[in-house]
Formats: sequence, C-alpha cells, structure tokens
Amino acid sequence: MARTRFHYRSRLSRKEGQRYARQTFIFSFLTLLLIAVLLFWGIPSLVKLAVFLGDLRSSSQPVSSEDAVPPPVPILRPSAPATNSATLRISGFSEDGTTVVLSINGSDTHEVLVEANGEFLFDSVSLQPGENTISARSVDKAGNASRSSADVRVIYDNALPSLTVDSPQDRASFVGSSEKVLRVSGTSESDSVVRINGLFAILSTEGGFSSSLTLSPGDNTITVTASDRAGNETVVTRTVSYEE
Repeated sequence: MARTRFHYRSRLSRKEGQRYARQTFIFSFLTLLLIAVLLFWGIPSLVKLAVFLGDLRSSSQPVSSEDAVPPPVPILRPSAPATNSATLRISGFSEDGTTVVLSINGSDTHEVLVEANGEFLFDSVSLQPGENTISARSVDKAGNASRSSADVRVIYDNALPSLTVDSPQDRASFVGSSEKVLRVSGTSESDSVVRINGLFAILSTEGGFSSSLTLSPGDNTITVTASDRAGNETVVTRTVSYEE
C-alpha cells in the first residue's frame, strides 16, 4: 500500500515538473520575442519619435545666423577729369540690395540703394572748387561694409581761361595783295585749346599762338576761342576789312 502511494506521488511530481518546464519555456520564448520586437520595431520607432519631437521643437525656435561677410567693393563709372558744373552725376555697379555710401574728400555725403540690376546712381553730387576726391563703399543689411573703391578725382573749375589777341586790332583795314594773308597772334593759358575760325592753333609752352588767314574782299570776321579741360570757353572776335 505504501509503495503504491509513493509511486503515485512520483508520477504526479513528474507531471508538475513537466508543466513547470513548459511554462518556463513559453515565458522565456515570449520574453525573447518581446525583446526582438522592441529591438527591431519598438526602439527605432521610439528614436524616430524622439527625433521628430526634437525637430518640431527646434523648428519652433527662431533661427539666428550671423553674416560677417562684407559685400563686394562698388565700381564707379569713369568720369570726366574736370567739369565747369557745380554738380555731378555719379553712377556705378555693386551688389543688389546693398547701400552705397559716397564719400567726397573724406566725408560721407550721399547714400543710395542699389537696384535689382546691380546699378546705382547719385543724380546731383555737389562739388567743391578745385580737386574733388570721390570714393564709395557698400554696406549690406547685416551692417557689413566693403573696402572703399578706387578714388575718382574730378576738378571743379568754372573760371574762364585767359585769352589775349594781339594782332589784328579790331576794325583794322588791309589793302593790296601783300596784306591778303593775315597773321593772327596772341596768348592764352598753356593747357588750353585755341581755335581760330574753327581751326586749331599751336600753342607754345608759354601759351603763345600764331596762325595765318587769307582775307576776302570786304569785312572779315575772325573768331578766336580758348577752351580749358573743364569746358570753360573764352571768345574774342575781331572784324577787319580787306580791299584788293
């Protein structure tokens, strides 16, 4: 009787052990499966979610970027070396959207915004008597300034050049074939240009000039013009008569 009871308990213990082993196996398998799911799907999804939230947070914050690069140096169009006008039009090229600051003799005098095509224009720039040194620089929206452009020098001169006609005298009369060819002479500034009835006269280093004209019978008008590089002009007119 005791032996039968012991045998029954042994069989029961084996069944319980087998059931416990199956449960342990199933639990271990499910645990491993859950870990695999987390590794292959869960964790990457969590990472993507974290990245998305981080991007969303950063996109909601203002982006600040510092621009420390200066714009290109503006280019001024060539200008006449001298003028008799108190104002001057100055144009050139620079980076569109920048502001060009114009400097006259070391002082900033004008500002203008560069157009979309890269051109700018200062329509009426006041000049000082004598030589004017003109330069420009570009300033962008961030406040960066370029180097100054190459200097452009313009002389403002509104004084008339000197001109003296020594010969002939006004209302002089000439008679005969020996006086048919008239000598016109005088003096002017050595750097001026002299024309006699539209023809160029040669000036000496001291400013003297002399040229010959053939007279026609009756009154002859002689126009002598002296002009300087600024465009100033002095005119002297002589009227002489000739009789063959």
